[in-house]
Amino acid sequence: MKKILDQLMQTAKPKTAGQCRPNSQTLTDKENAMEIATDKNTLSPELQHRLEEFEAQKAEYLEQQRAFQEATQETARLRAAAKALQAEADETNSTWKEMAKEHKADQRKINAQIERAVSLKQQAEGLHRTAEVREELHGTQIVGMADARLNLQNKAGVLNAAYRDERFKELLATAGLADVVAELFALNSARVHAERNEFERDISHPVLAEEFELRDRIEREEFGQMMADYCKGSAPGQGAFEVAGVPPAVPGEVIAGSVIALKRLKAAGGEIQDDIDSRGGNHGPIRGLRRV
Repeated sequence: MKKILDQLMQTAKPKTAGQCRPNSQTLTDKENAMEIATDKNTLSPELQHRLEEFEAQKAEYLEQQRAFQEATQETARLRAAAKALQAEADETNSTWKEMAKEHKADQRKINAQIERAVSLKQQAEGLHRTAEVREELHGTQIVGMADARLNLQNKAGVLNAAYRDERFKELLATAGLADVVAELFALNSARVHAERNEFERDISHPVLAEEFELRDRIEREEFGQMMADYCKGSAPGQGAFEVAGVPPAVPGEVIAGSVIALKRLKAAGGEIQDDIDSRGGNHGPIRGLRRV
């Protein structure tokens, strides 16, 4: 069979690499670039409508990510400012204590430094408390993003499966494809039957029905493997037949791998808690949740 395919490759090999075609038709630039799914206008009206709804939901999810990033950046700025103020307050405390040890201490200057240290510490504490309250908002945002992302992942899987079904049916309807595949299969069957006849002449016992059934199955499997080998290296990448995709997660985002994991994330206010069993055993962080 390989010799037959090698001969067919010399006469029927496509002029443009990147697709396994039964004839020498030149591929369009779009198909050759494996961008079949990028032209949404080629999809069925129903799939186009579903994809538009998906894109709208994805846009909302991207907005959630943007708001979360802005919130976490502001919280980080507040904590950094609070840390700097606390460090300055500590330094001021050290300063007035050193001033108090001097032989002729100026109480007015000491009092001024004490007041300044107290003020700096109060400002730092205020920023810390503000950051803590804002982190509660982060938890709400994390839950919202996890919910939206899980929903998008599920819908993307359904949409991509529907697109692949459409594309599969479209390719099967390619003019001349059925004739070429049928001829290839017939050639393979003829070769196997010839080998079978030769085998029957060489054996001393009649061929059992089970042996014929086994050979028929091997014939089909061999044909499929030969076609796979023929197309090896020319098939599109894994993402070539996808019309819906989920954006990457942003730093600090929590990804929920299941509805159960999402429910536990909601119960924990956006935190990944440890999995504690009824006997108090700690099994580590809850499975199905991952922070980026």
